[in-house]
Amino acid sequence: MAVLRLTSANLSFVKRLLRAAFPNVKSAHLTEGLAAAFGENTHAALLARMSSQAQAEPVQLDWNLWRRRLAELGYPSISDEPLVSIMRHDEIPDPCWRVIGKRDLPAINAWFYRCRRDDIPDIYVSIARKYARLEWDCISTNGNGDNGVTGKGSNELVEAMFASFQRLAKHDNGKSIFDGSAFVGSIEGLAPSTAFALADIFFVTLFHATRPVSPRLVIRADGPSSGSGANGV
Repeated sequence: MAVLRLTSANLSFVKRLLRAAFPNVKSAHLTEGLAAAFGENTHAALLARMSSQAQAEPVQLDWNLWRRRLAELGYPSISDEPLVSIMRHDEIPDPCWRVIGKRDLPAINAWFYRCRRDDIPDIYVSIARKYARLEWDCISTNGNGDNGVTGKGSNELVEAMFASFQRLAKHDNGKSIFDGSAFVGSIEGLAPSTAFALADIFFVTLFHATRPVSPRLVIRADGPSSGSGANGV
């Protein structure tokens, strides 16, 4: 799973790096493949969806749709690995979460204030010598949707988050520990790849849970989605 906040800056960044990663693929075809990966039939439809949003929402990539669309356009063996790296690039303009040094307090504080400005959950991963720590906190959101992470539904929400943790971390060698609630918490002892995957899942989950009006979320085997299938996640 990999997610992206649907902003014009993010789309421009992803398309620019895609062109560098796939120099033999026409730019227009990469654009159409990206739109398909986000669940739209055309790039114009993706732009219309973005412009209709009151706030930049996270979208989840569908690798099968990406590969299928590029195959239709004449590229039957296209890889999705560069796209994963681009989505999680350190320089993406509007990130969902950050990788921050364990003791880098200025970076941790700066990221918190950025999250508060953007009204998104504060999620970051810190990596030690071998294992990673994932942290999340919803205090950075504006509070209008706090009932989603502190009210009656929060127990179900954290149970779903814990289930995702158990599923993804079961093959990690470290003794990972889940500690916290839907509102705030951390997981120690994760493999970095597991921490990144959970950061994606938790961001989508907590983003929607902290909106004043939000569809009921269900975390599937490959990540969270709304019960209605909205937002492409």
